Amino acid sequence: MMDKAMKWEASRVNDDGTVNTEGNTRVGGAKTETSRAGKPKTVEFRQVCRSLYYWSVISGDASYEKLAEKVSLQTIQ
Repeated sequence: MMDKAMKWEASRVNDDGTVNTEGNTRVGGAKTETSRAGKPKTVEFRQVCRSLYYWSVISGDASYEKLAEKVSLQTIQ
């Protein structure tokens, strides 16, 4: 299941490291959920980056580490 989930997550990462939220009902979609502070939720780039990097270590697939590096650039913008 983790392999399937991480392949899906990887498919959502654009070339520039942004995360495609098209069709997402929680973040970035037409009905974006709000946080406890009442603000629209956004992509948690740090969490996406961590999950991709951890999966690269667990699976031994370096392509996930490269995706994590792309996503990590979004955390500093």
